[in-house]
Amino acid sequence: MLTQKQGSQSLLSRKSYPMMIWAAVLTLAFADLAVGVPQDSISALYSFVSLDIPAPNGQLGFTNLSDIADNSDLLDFFVAAPDTPGFLLQQFRTIPIMCAHAEFSTPSGINNRGEISGNCVFPSTTPSGQGFLRRPNGELILINFPGALSTAAFKLNDNSQVVGFYQSANRTLHGFIWSNGVFQPIDLPHNLGQALPRGINNLGQVVGDYTDSSGRTHGFIRYPDGSFSPIDFPGAHDTLPADINDDGIIVGSYRDAQAQLHGFLLKNGRFFTLDVPFPSMRTVVLGINQKGQIVGAYGASGNVNTHGFVATPE
Repeated sequence: MLTQKQGSQSLLSRKSYPMMIWAAVLTLAFADLAVGVPQDSISALYSFVSLDIPAPNGQLGFTNLSDIADNSDLLDFFVAAPDTPGFLLQQFRTIPIMCAHAEFSTPSGINNRGEISGNCVFPSTTPSGQGFLRRPNGELILINFPGALSTAAFKLNDNSQVVGFYQSANRTLHGFIWSNGVFQPIDLPHNLGQALPRGINNLGQVVGDYTDSSGRTHGFIRYPDGSFSPIDFPGAHDTLPADINDDGIIVGSYRDAQAQLHGFLLKNGRFFTLDVPFPSMRTVVLGINQKGQIVGAYGASGNVNTHGFVATPE
């Protein structure tokens, strides 16, 4: 059963899984990107729906919506306990997404062909962390960079290209684009940090993040010719791009000077804040489709409960 709330005024109190692990430590040289002027919130230009998928024990507050296809199919991930699957939501019908024998399964991306990418953690397998691509017929292909200690897969495009990163034997992180079993490396120039790709569109543009030597996290966009440009929300301590659509609209999250998380949208060089209108102290934006629908998670500050949301342009 899926619960749906429009303009909900309540947050349920429970122990839950953290929203997203934004690990980072990267390597690169950027081309110039015009930094947009921070704008007022554009939340009023969207209608928001809050969604919760009950955990196997019936409890709510574990939902994180990670991506949305153009037909409005949704992906959810939560880890309430070991052996808890992620879910594909089709017309409010939930379909479990899980790797066989995995302790945790986290779907991250869905394309318009119905393919799903994500990550699995296996308790007694080396490597324990492995990416996956799931075909619409249920076939599941594991994604493992050769010789890596672990591999993480995130978004994918309609060409079945999957982006992610792996941890090498010397424990450094490296980004990649995976396509039909072939890995294309993504590393940042000039030792700026370790590239952690998160999203890719059908034009081959990739967005992600890296952490500099001072501990601040910056976003980046990588173009098909291999050049990079930085993405930094003005005044933010950390910027975490998560996805990009074919119109070049980038969405993600940023952490302000008070360490609060907010959603953002970057369009034509201009930044906009996008926070949920529900009682919340943090908004994490994780995906966008070609219609401009945006998904993510929100919750109260100091409370690990998370609730999914869909924001649709008015």
